[in-house]
Formats: sequence, C-alpha cells, structure tokens
Amino acid sequence: MQSPIASLIIRNDQELGELDGKACKGHRKGMKVTLFLLFSCSLGFSQQGGAVMPPRQPAPEVILIEAQKATQALINQVVRGDTDAAFKYMNLEWKKIEARKNGGVVKLERKIKQGFAELQAKGITLTAAKTKHPNIAFEVDYGHIKKMVNGELQAVGQEYKQWMVMVPTVSHATAVDRNVRPPEMHNVLLNGFQIALCKKETNDWTFIDGAHITAAQLRQLFPFLPKKDEDLHFPNRGGRLLEK
Repeated sequence: MQSPIASLIIRNDQELGELDGKACKGHRKGMKVTLFLLFSCSLGFSQQGGAVMPPRQPAPEVILIEAQKATQALINQVVRGDTDAAFKYMNLEWKKIEARKNGGVVKLERKIKQGFAELQAKGITLTAAKTKHPNIAFEVDYGHIKKMVNGELQAVGQEYKQWMVMVPTVSHATAVDRNVRPPEMHNVLLNGFQIALCKKETNDWTFIDGAHITAAQLRQLFPFLPKKDEDLHFPNRGGRLLEK
C-alpha cells in the first residue's frame, strides 16, 4: 500500500531543514535536531507537451471520507510498529519506479526497513499520527475502459479510472539529542500528507508518501493533472520542535 502511511520520518533537508537549538527557547546553543519524514520519493519528469486535459468531475464526499479512513488505518499500523505496512500498501506503479531506482523490489523493501531501524538508532520515535479531512482530490488515470458487450470484452470509450486524494497528516515524534550530556528528549510536530489512490468502484487504497513528491513526479504517473504546480494544492509539509 503506498498505503495510508502518515508522512513519518526520512531526511528532508530541503523541505524541513535542520532545526537549530536556537529556534527553541531553553535549547542549548548549537544543538540541532534533524527531522525525518518517512518515505522519500525522488523522481522528476515533465508533463507530456501539448496534451489536452480532459474535463474531470469533483470527488464525491464519500470518496474523501474513505481516503481519510484508509490513510488513518495505515498510520495506525505504523505507529504500532508494523513497518512492513509501508511497503505492502505502497502504490504499485510508484513501487515499480522506486524499485528501478533502488536495484529491484527486494532491495527497495530492505531499504525501507533499514530506514525505520536507523530512525530508532538515532533516538527518533513516532508516537502518534492523525489525518485531517482532505479537501483536494482529482480524477486520474485517463484511458480506454472495457466492458462486456454481448459476451465479449470490448473498449467502450475513455474516462478517468482512479481517484487521487491528498490526505493531510499531523504526526508527533520524540527525538533524543545525544550531543548534550545528559541526553535530552524533545517533542517534534510534523506536517505532511499521503497521496491516496483508488480505482473507481472499489475501496482498495494504495499510497504515495508526500514527503518529497513534486508536481512533475505526479505528472509522470498521471499526465493530465493540472499543468501549474500551484493548482495541485499540496498540503503543508514541515516540522517544528514543541516547547517543553
């Protein structure tokens, strides 16, 4: 399932950067806590030039509700320590892209597991994660559809075949600063989102983590998304230390 996993923890220097201790009152000067957001996705392609965007319909409220439920279900699994869920529910097409970049599916799965282990070794622990009601959704995967006609499977037209929903997430984590003596525990708030995908007339959701995703990367999968990046309305991404 590019599964409902709330954006948890993989290094994101560009989006989050490093939080210097000076940014948090009472923090020791020079202490830095690096925030992480779980599944880093980095592949960039431009939209197919000259393509005309077919008209799309707004997502029904029930689709937004089901996307949020599915995302929260995945988040709950990860918080409970079921890190295999991240790989299991990764969107299949995105998984193929990531597998090619990482030397195959087996190596990709190993990399994800190692990422969780490294977080724990660094003293970073996800303690809670919640979804927010999504407001942004698109019909995607435009192409031929086939239906049974007189006992034969025939192409009967073209339409969008999937829903894509941007589900905002808010995660809480603890981070141990081992650069001071004695080590100090800090609470971190992370904002992110999951891209929940589902074929129409099903309720089988898969996911793409939004920690590093770009508009160009999404258009590589779904060329008929809006051409202007701002029209995708990505939910907020970022993090901060919480005051003690």
